[in-house]
Amino acid sequence: MSKPKYKAFKIEKNNNIIVNKDYILTNLNNIIMLDTRETKYYFGTHKTNEMPEFGHISGAKSSYTADKFLKDGLLRPQDLNDY
Repeated sequence: MSKPKYKAFKIEKNNNIIVNKDYILTNLNNIIMLDTRETKYYFGTHKTNEMPEFGHISGAKSSYTADKFLKDGLLRPQDLNDY
């Protein structure tokens, strides 16, 4: 498999996909919650003053955002073992 070619892309905010607390509470059975915090906060082994409780919302999935990027800010390839 050849190395992917990197190219720049522009990230833009899409106001059509932003939801509020009421929407989430009303639709908890119909949506997937993605917790992008470090796994130590997701699993509740650590706590900060900004978080009133340990752990995550029941049913939420974990996907730590920082794990998705390389040190230079580029998006990490799916499987770095191939490179």
